[in-house]
Amino acid sequence: AQLATAMWLIDVYALRVGGEKSEDEADTVGCCSLRVEHFTFSAGMTSKIYHENKKKQKPIPMETELEFLGKDSMRFKQTIDFGAYGEHGERVFQNLLCFCNEKKK
Repeated sequence: AQLATAMWLIDVYALRVGGEKSEDEADTVGCCSLRVEHFTFSAGMTSKIYHENKKKQKPIPMETELEFLGKDSMRFKQTIDFGAYGEHGERVFQNLLCFCNEKKK
């Protein structure tokens, strides 16, 4: 699931892959070095809330703000509406919720 999610983000949003940095380099990131702090889910969405709403057939806001410093310290800041990408976008959204659910910012 992690590899598929990373590939989707790289493909759809043209993110760089990213990698390890030494301590003396700027804190720039790519897809593989994104951290929980780079994601802000709409309306406090969690994996648990997502699945509860899905069972009740309630509308689910599938928006996430993604913000980080990329190559050459260029800021990437975009709100992603995963619902606009059909079932693949919804699956990526679910995966990101799951990956971030237990982690702290």
